[in-house]
Amino acid sequence: MKMLSSGILVLAFILGCEQQGGLHSKNNVNPLRDLSRPCLRLIGHWQNEAGDNLYYGAVDPETQIGSFFIIRPDGSVAKHRYKILSEIPAGERVIVLLLFNDGTQRKEIYYIDKSGLSMKTEMKLSDVFISGKCRYVDAQVRPEKM
Repeated sequence: MKMLSSGILVLAFILGCEQQGGLHSKNNVNPLRDLSRPCLRLIGHWQNEAGDNLYYGAVDPETQIGSFFIIRPDGSVAKHRYKILSEIPAGERVIVLLLFNDGTQRKEIYYIDKSGLSMKTEMKLSDVFISGKCRYVDAQVRPEKM
């Protein structure tokens, strides 16, 4: 009898999740995603205004380095890395250093809203400040096809 009532409770929980938007909401956001800090909100699949798909993997706790993939609209794929330089844990800002395969690097500032659904980017290229916007797509940390 106890197993039957436990099973009914589990079923009720699952159905309740489905009525609240399922295990993934309408915005394709995993409700189990850790949104407590900007560096954790960064992890996942993003798309920028140019149509690039950006994938940020979790960082290694010791090195603070994670994987970073870019898929351009033409289908080209580049695998790089990124390093967390600093963040405001209770805020929205995280500063990263993109580590490109050719040995170059670039510092970027990301402002990731607390919902984890949008991000503003800022970078400096040749004395010109460039800003952009990205939207969160899903929890994938690497492209399916490479």
